[in-house]
Amino acid sequence: MNLKMKKLSHLYLITAVSLVSCTNNNHSEHDHDHEAHDHSKEIESVEAHEHSDEIILDEHIAHDFGVKVIGVEPADFNDVIKVSGRVLPSSSGDMILSAKSSGIITLRNGINLGSKVNNGTTIASLSSRGMTGGDLNESTAANLEMAKKELDRLKPLYEEQIIPKKDYIAAQNAYEQALIAHSGSKSGSSVNSQSSGVITELFVKSGEYVNAGQPIARVSSSQNLVLRADFPEKYMADGMNIVSANIRTAYMDSAIALSNLNGRMVATAKDSYPVSPGYIPVYFEFNNDGSVSAGTSCEVFLLGKKKNNAIVIPEKAIIEQMGQKYAFVKIDSEGYKKVPVELGMSDGKSREVLSGINLGDSIVVEGVTFIKLAETKNIIPQGHSHNH
Repeated sequence: MNLKMKKLSHLYLITAVSLVSCTNNNHSEHDHDHEAHDHSKEIESVEAHEHSDEIILDEHIAHDFGVKVIGVEPADFNDVIKVSGRVLPSSSGDMILSAKSSGIITLRNGINLGSKVNNGTTIASLSSRGMTGGDLNESTAANLEMAKKELDRLKPLYEEQIIPKKDYIAAQNAYEQALIAHSGSKSGSSVNSQSSGVITELFVKSGEYVNAGQPIARVSSSQNLVLRADFPEKYMADGMNIVSANIRTAYMDSAIALSNLNGRMVATAKDSYPVSPGYIPVYFEFNNDGSVSAGTSCEVFLLGKKKNNAIVIPEKAIIEQMGQKYAFVKIDSEGYKKVPVELGMSDGKSREVLSGINLGDSIVVEGVTFIKLAETKNIIPQGHSHNH
């Protein structure tokens, strides 16, 4: 049992003991002063009825369970259109690694999507040994060796003017051609990264036959990523002026603002062509801080015209019960009230409130689940005053 549950169990036990003690005391009073007991119970009944919608929670217990509140102040909020999107690697820092020869490819151990590589790191090896036509590299290696021996043989003869210059130059050209044709390995060839970065795509699997020049992997060395948001064409007529975007992936609790990652729009809907019927892509470029991976699908909250003096609360402050949205308002040091709210648009981080919350209210933004539990269990610390 974790610490919070232990504290909660202890709290329930104290509450139960207090109620039992209260019952026993009332019983004793009943035996000695029946009229006084009835009068006290009547006052308690009226008081409970008047505050039946209030949630009472000792301020020290609330602090221990991480309950935090914020004051609601006027805030700026943007018009929002929620769409789908995908995070892509930035083409400015991409490099495609290709096969230097044909053959069976074997990816090096540890080479996977997301693997970091350095300049010169071997990604894979290729071999055509045992295949029809033999290993091309064995043939080019043999040709290179023969051309080198011939050049070495003719060089001293040329220097002593025993052979004409044209014979020596022909031997030099033959050696250079053999050197160009050879991949550098006597058997097979290797695929090496030509820059430091991250493998964002693998086009082949170990054991596949590949042809010379065939793409093997994509290495991204860019510090930026690109977001493609699929903008519905129907909103084009509304003339929405997109200024930025927030994104939320399946593994995020809350959306992140591209503005916090130096995000900028690089192509608008007016500049792009439809990628699917009814949708036009909008592209943003932003810093790659490691929180989002290329290839990830995400929810995109496109931000448009700004409105001033809106009532805005964090998404995490909102709960739902039976289809109705609520927030908890703190009304004094130990009292909370669950209020129904009518909500407007969401930008993935915050939500506009149309009614139910007023400027100056203190709303619970941390420990919301515990306040909800306190409401269910009706936890009432001894000595709490209802004079608000």
